This record gives sequence, C-alpha cells and structure tokens, in this order.
Amino acid sequence: MTTPIKFNKTQIKQRRLRRLAQIIFDHWIERSGMDTRYFDHPFIHDEHVVNGRTQSGGTYREHVVPRVYLRDQCFLLLDSGASIKEIARILEANLRIVCISKEEADRLNRVYKTTMPEGWIIGVDDPLERFHKVEIKVID
Repeated sequence: MTTPIKFNKTQIKQRRLRRLAQIIFDHWIERSGMDTRYFDHPFIHDEHVVNGRTQSGGTYREHVVPRVYLRDQCFLLLDSGASIKEIARILEANLRIVCISKEEADRLNRVYKTTMPEGWIIGVDDPLERFHKVEIKVID
C-alpha cells in the first residue's frame, strides 16, 4: 500500500481543474453535451472558487462567468484546437463565484443570465465584465 501524497491547497485546485478540463474534453469528443453542474461542488469545492463578494453582504452564489457560457466557450476552444492544459488555464481564470445579494442577482440576470457582454473574449477580457456593466462592485 502506498502512502497518500500530501498536496497543498493550490495543488489540489490545479489538479481538480485539470480533471474538470479532462471531463470537458471527454464530453466534447463524444459530442454528448455536458451538464454544467460539473462546475460546482462536489467536483470543484467552494473553497477553490468562492473568492469575492459585494458590499451588500449577500449570500447568493453567482458564477462570475455563467456556467453555460463557460462550458460552451471551452467547447469552442476545443473545436479550434485547444489542449486540455489550455482549458484548465481558462477554467482557472474564469471559474469563480462571488457572493451577492438577491437584488444584485436579479439585476445581473435581467441582462446577462447566461451570457457575457457583447465582444467579451474569454482568456483576454476581465471575467467580472458583466458585473461592471450592471454596476455591481465586487470586493476580493
């Protein structure tokens, strides 16, 4: 029997994001679609992605980049030849949750429920752009 390896929090997060990138790749190559709940607990624990809030002190968990949008963008990147390693980097930069108020969530979802602002480019532009557009200030 082998002794388990001890990983620090950063290493665990990177390993989980690589696993998630592999799952995305597997679903992409099978052309089977993919449930966006893979972007949430238990696959990616909150401790790795909840890292922001608004001044409202709200408790509504909002993905910075909507899960549907993130999944679809990963599929498009794979269509254009991206590697699993590149998908993991995209996930690391864009898979993030902030806690906002219900009122802020309603305001955000009226305009950008499953989308990002027009012209926004994944891997280039600020993942918080849709929050900025509806004037929701996120505190890290």
